[in-house]
Order: sequence, then C-alpha cells, then structure tokens
Amino acid sequence: MRTIANMKIAFNTLTIIITTFLFFSCNQDDPNLFDYSKIEGTVNNGTYYNNQIDSVYGVIYYDYIVNKSEVIAKSKFQNGGFYLNLPILTEDKLYCTIDTLFPKSIVISDKSTKINFLYLRCMSMGYKIGDLFLHNAVDRLDSGYIECDYIYCNKSVSVKGTTREVNNLYTITTNYDLTFKKGWNLMTRSASILNFDRKTYLTSNDLPTGVIWYPSILFIIEPVRQKKL
Repeated sequence: MRTIANMKIAFNTLTIIITTFLFFSCNQDDPNLFDYSKIEGTVNNGTYYNNQIDSVYGVIYYDYIVNKSEVIAKSKFQNGGFYLNLPILTEDKLYCTIDTLFPKSIVISDKSTKINFLYLRCMSMGYKIGDLFLHNAVDRLDSGYIECDYIYCNKSVSVKGTTREVNNLYTITTNYDLTFKKGWNLMTRSASILNFDRKTYLTSNDLPTGVIWYPSILFIIEPVRQKKL
C-alpha cells in the first residue's frame, strides 16, 4: 500500500512540474493566431463570381511602393466564398514600424513595433483579376460606414489619442483607441452617416455587423494581357 501511495505522490508531483513548465514556457506575447489568422470570407453576391474567380490569394508587400510582394496564403473560391489560413510573419516580412501609420500626436506605447498589412487578390488561372475589400454595404449606410484591415504586429502595442483637422468648411475629428496583440489583428475605421467629419479607429474582437467582402472586379481580361503575381 505504501508503494502505491508513493507512486501516486510521485505522479502528482510530476504532473505539477509539467504543468508549471508549460505555463511559464508559454510566452504571454506569443502570436494570437486563433484571433484573426483564419479568414472564412463570404463575398457579396459571391455565387455570381463562381465562374470568374477560381482562387483568392493573401498577399503582403515589402516596401511602400509595393514593388515586391509575396503570396502568404491561398484558397479556392467556391460557393461564393473562401477560407484563408494566415501564417506567422517573421521579422523580415514586416517592412515598417507602427509610428509611420498614425499621426505624430497620437500616443503609441511602443513605436518600435513592426507591422504589415494583408491584401486579398482575386485570381483566375494564376492571374490577378481584381481585389477584395472588407466593409459594409455602401448603399445601406444607416449605421455609418465601416471598413476593416488585417494587420500583423510583432509585439503587443496600444495606440490612443484624438486628432483634429481644420479646413474652411468643418473640423475632422478622428479618435484612435487601438490595442494590437502580437499576431494578426482586425482594425476597423468607421464614420457616422450623420457626422462624416468624425472618424474612429478601433481594434475589434468580432467582425462588425454588416461587414462583408466586396470584389473590385469589373470584367475579365484575357490572362496573356495581365500581370502575373
């Protein structure tokens, strides 16, 4: 009986040691890939594009003039939608620091934070035929206008503050209340239908109501006349 009791004590002790090791070995600033690394996208009037779009590419750029790009995720386009699984981005894929994105008067907790944006491309037979943008319906702006961007950060950072831009007609007030986590984040930009001179930037835990993917495709051009990614 004493042997069994000793075995139980040893097992419980080992369990505690393993649990403690796993807890402290997990970096609290590890990428939160479960947040926005998986995009299950529904395209507005998507079934109409089933015969035009055959796939969707997730693309990042390496410079401001967007001459150098890389496809980081691919998905088949079917049933009017797509599914992308975004990877962790290494430091060499983050081309700018977060302070270049916002006005100088805004308070940024760590200006050395490196970022990059995600762009979605509509593809046909390996050629780009358009882009996808995430926003609410432009013909139903009763709740205001909302557009969203996917942003990758190499560390957690907050962006807070208010700016006011005065012109001859009115003053544009923009509020920033953003808390980015390490990994992929969803940033929303919104303006009230009654007060388009008041804008708000937020990070969202959920996709805003009424927001859906909209393609920019107007027509199909023959692949030989298009630029391949």
